[in-house]
Amino acid sequence: MWMDKINEAVQYAKKRRINIYNWPDTIRNYTVVAFGLGKFFEDTHERLFNLCEVEYVSDNDKNKWGKEFYGKKCIKPKEIMKLDNPLVIVVMGNYIPVRDQMRQMRIPSMCITDLHMSEYIRGEKTDWLENELENIKTVIDLLEDDYSRDVFTTVFCNKIYGSETEHDYAEVFSDGEYFGTGILELMPGEVLIDAGAYIGDTVADVVQLTDGKFDKIYAYELSSENYAEMKKDILKYSENIQKKIETINAGVWDKKEELWCEHFGTLVGCQVVEEQLGEPAQLVALDEDIPEDATITMIKMDIEGSEQKAILGAKKIISRDKPKLAICLYHTADDMWKIPLLIKQI
Repeated sequence: MWMDKINEAVQYAKKRRINIYNWPDTIRNYTVVAFGLGKFFEDTHERLFNLCEVEYVSDNDKNKWGKEFYGKKCIKPKEIMKLDNPLVIVVMGNYIPVRDQMRQMRIPSMCITDLHMSEYIRGEKTDWLENELENIKTVIDLLEDDYSRDVFTTVFCNKIYGSETEHDYAEVFSDGEYFGTGILELMPGEVLIDAGAYIGDTVADVVQLTDGKFDKIYAYELSSENYAEMKKDILKYSENIQKKIETINAGVWDKKEELWCEHFGTLVGCQVVEEQLGEPAQLVALDEDIPEDATITMIKMDIEGSEQKAILGAKKIISRDKPKLAICLYHTADDMWKIPLLIKQI
């Protein structure tokens, strides 16, 4: 049942319809409109304009109509219908209301959060995706229950169908992010590795949800700016809590290395790059960096596409301690199936 839906999605992609893997090649014949002129747009417009040619901007706020925003004229939503072959890129956190609005107007749309990940871009050919179908089937078979299989299939199909998908992310969304979902629960005495600690938001969740009764947090953050904010935020805790939180200004990788940290603005963080962009970045392997006598009970990773390498650098810890794992699967084209298979192999 699930593979039928996934095979159907791949066949759809073969028709050169717009999807997350081929959009730079397929939107060239469209008139692109960026929709949404709030804080999200301010933070991401420069990157969007570099990724594709945006002809106009639009918004439901009539006070913005007719004005220029970063050199682009703001048109009324109903004017989009008059454009030659329009495509709307929704530049908002909650894209669903605008997506539904565009559906009613019969205008195709995409969400910017799918477009900013250049690691997804594979061109119009679908051979690579067809070659991964057996791996995708293996992962679906490994999943514990039908709900998990439904979630996996829905997320995959969203990447292919975009605004034409039958079921959207909201239908499979669950509150709690890493904790409080009913899948992973925090217990007293947790020893957590927080890879991609940002400004300490996950640290704050652990402190609150365990009422401070955790044993240790190793918080790794690549960006020096985010790291400084995290250090500042930790000062709000009691001395007893502070001494249980070890902060490390480094990225998590498969070996110790020095590369570069490229920043993408406050909303989308930063990532490891080999080119001399941004700031120098220290990278470490968890197996080498975490003390030998530490028994890790949980690892959280949200590290902008470095997850596969970081898992390889934590093979010993994962196989020895069998920690709970909360690993992001959305940063690269094949993370959804390669990361589960890699963890299973370990």
